[in-house]
Amino acid sequence: MATWVEHQQQQNGSKDVDEEACMYAMQLSSMVVLPMTLRVAVELGILEQIQAGAQIRTLLPRIWRRGSATPTP
Repeated sequence: MATWVEHQQQQNGSKDVDEEACMYAMQLSSMVVLPMTLRVAVELGILEQIQAGAQIRTLLPRIWRRGSATPTP
């Protein structure tokens, strides 16, 4: 029994399969961007500061200091 990739190669040629695989990989990798961004925003308290009405020019230096002090795994 042929795999999906082999089946697609027979029908469309290898270039189309490679392009589809690349697009699928990009979709998978971009799916984590929003959840990670929201997690960092919550951890750094960005949403609370925005809600409290902090000015963006005063907010950015505080975020930078907090982010640089956060240990990376």
